[in-house]
Amino acid sequence: MLGAMVLQGWDTAQPPKPFGERAALTREAIGHRHDHTLLPQTGIAEIACALRRHVEPQAFEHALAKLPPGAREFWAV
Repeated sequence: MLGAMVLQGWDTAQPPKPFGERAALTREAIGHRHDHTLLPQTGIAEIACALRRHVEPQAFEHALAKLPPGAREFWAV
């Protein structure tokens, strides 16, 4: 179900969009499922914190180092 919520309508033929500012990404995430969103204004940061609690820190930082700057900033806490 989670995959369906996140991936529904994802057009992989289109090039990826650049990362926006955190506030804009939060508005987009909240607006995506506006009728039943559970994401608070701090949701992206909370998800990043939760993810970091469950992964090996050095491996995560190593993986982030391979991503473009916007992606690294997205997962920053």
